Amino acid sequence: MITSAIQSIAGLGKPRLIAEGDTLYTSTGATTFTATTAYEASSPALASIRAGMRIRSTYVPGGGDPNKTAYARVLSVDDASDTITVDAWYPVQPTNAQVFTVDGWIVDLPYCQEMTETFEPDYLIHSLYRGDEGTEIKARFRGWKYTCALDYGRFLQADVYLAMRPALQTATAKSLVLIPRADYPRFNYEVYYSEAVELSRYGVSPGYRKSVFVFRSVRNLPSWPLIAGYGMGYGEAYGTQL
Repeated sequence: MITSAIQSIAGLGKPRLIAEGDTLYTSTGATTFTATTAYEASSPALASIRAGMRIRSTYVPGGGDPNKTAYARVLSVDDASDTITVDAWYPVQPTNAQVFTVDGWIVDLPYCQEMTETFEPDYLIHSLYRGDEGTEIKARFRGWKYTCALDYGRFLQADVYLAMRPALQTATAKSLVLIPRADYPRFNYEVYYSEAVELSRYGVSPGYRKSVFVFRSVRNLPSWPLIAGYGMGYGEAYGTQL
């Protein structure tokens, strides 16, 4: 019996894409952070910051360790009060007085009809001929090639494509990061689009069929990203039980 108590590697959240780009804004005044806001003193001009952008800062872990990065998705901007409202900081809230930077976009996608993650073993194979002893195979494991397909083939609203513009215009982005399930952001992969994307519109429908986004990681994974019970309860959110 599948229960919600069984943990999968990446929760039940929706897919998320992060298009990392050039720096759009950097704070210069004193900063203050809460769980859902970033505030900058000295009347900064925040009008160029838009909902959906990525904001980054740092937090001080203590114990003499170096500062570490925290980021969030911008929800709204109040230029009059010098306040930026965000969804939630990951992994923790930044430390007050740390500079924040806006340098990309975060795109939250709807649940797909099916998500398929492929872990393909990558080996370097050497075949050594040893005369009468036959051929000996030497295999060096180089990690896992990761591929993820988000299947929206049944229907995808046209508004989703509009929201995806920063992630589709990868020529202007420094990198594209896929988080398969946003509630487990520590499982993330720098990816590229590895297959063509089809758009099939029928009648006056406000959306498309056949859209499948296939992403491939730009580097191998050194190990299988397992926590006990990978895939359990997956169908509760994505419609396909593993």
